[in-house]
Amino acid sequence: MSPKVKKRIEVYVWEPVVRWAHWLIVVCIFVLAATGYLIGNPVLLTRSGALIMSQVKFIHYTAALVFSLSVFLRLLWLFIGNEYASWRGLIPVSPERKKNAFETLKWYFFLRLKSPGSIGHNALAGMAYAAIYVLCLVEILTGHALYTLQYSGGVGWLVATFGAQELRLVHHLLTYIFLMFLIHHVYSVFLCSMSERDGLVEAMFDGYKFIEEERLETRK
Repeated sequence: MSPKVKKRIEVYVWEPVVRWAHWLIVVCIFVLAATGYLIGNPVLLTRSGALIMSQVKFIHYTAALVFSLSVFLRLLWLFIGNEYASWRGLIPVSPERKKNAFETLKWYFFLRLKSPGSIGHNALAGMAYAAIYVLCLVEILTGHALYTLQYSGGVGWLVATFGAQELRLVHHLLTYIFLMFLIHHVYSVFLCSMSERDGLVEAMFDGYKFIEEERLETRK
């Protein structure tokens, strides 16, 4: 006898601001990583190469500006967006969200067969995103501080406080953390999407997920 198919309801989860900020941040990370590597390892030392490197720096600074604005917009949306974009979706303050984080962790370690699921972010992913946003702010601050080595002002006091080389090291290492997180993020998103069959991947394009009716009643 085939198992009973549970009714699913289309739910508008991710607003345009969340989706656009998400994809802009992703694109910027790749652009910043590539141009940042070239800036840190300038292999073009000829006169024409110097001109190319100046263009690489311009692309890096432009992408950094877009990245900063996208991160700040997403952080702002934690407080003015819908319930699924809220900061409560990142920090598990309610008993239900704490339980969701624990049950999701058990699923990741194969201690339960089915994902506990969530309408928005699952609680464990939410905590990971909260940590990533903090690291994004550190990356932005260190990047803008290093920028003041050429153009004074802004957060140049960070260079005087911590030292240029130390800030450069932190800025550099965070790039690898973001790239490693992206690999894990893609894997976990596809894993959850296939397990829950809720259109998680597609939702980041059109905003809609397909949620089991009983889950909507519990609003987890």
